[in-house]
Amino acid sequence: MTYQPLEDQFDGLVSILDVMEFDVIGNCSIKAVQFTGNEYGYLRATDWTLGSVTYVRDDMVYYPFDLD
Repeated sequence: MTYQPLEDQFDGLVSILDVMEFDVIGNCSIKAVQFTGNEYGYLRATDWTLGSVTYVRDDMVYYPFDLD
């Protein structure tokens, strides 16, 4: 994969309230990354442990700290 520097990659941070409704936010990051095409990326945790942290982008869920 070609290397891309991270400079200015997250200039599009928006409030998580712009991405989802307040009553379904749960344990999410307070900011989301806005990508082209109206896609957003944000962090979510289900039980406040590192193993439960997921990165959500559009309809895909990634497990960066999968401990299995």
